[in-house]
Amino acid sequence: MNYDIGEKEVAMQKMIEVKLTKCTLYLTEQEINGLLAQDPVLWEAAIRRGKAFKRHEQAQQRMSIKGVIEPGDNKAK
Repeated sequence: MNYDIGEKEVAMQKMIEVKLTKCTLYLTEQEINGLLAQDPVLWEAAIRRGKAFKRHEQAQQRMSIKGVIEPGDNKAK
């Protein structure tokens, strides 16, 4: 994997921002896929976590549509 890419190449690729405690990383989707491919257990955990976040967001949207909670509020009335 070539990590030393030029400025022109970086500008052409969509970058994903990853904020850590002491720094911010910018990686391409290809770079993230390559890193996750080296650790399939982590990849599976990340997919499960992503699905859980999606389900939570969808449940929040359904509850706000029904008027049970205000949009953006995390607690039911």
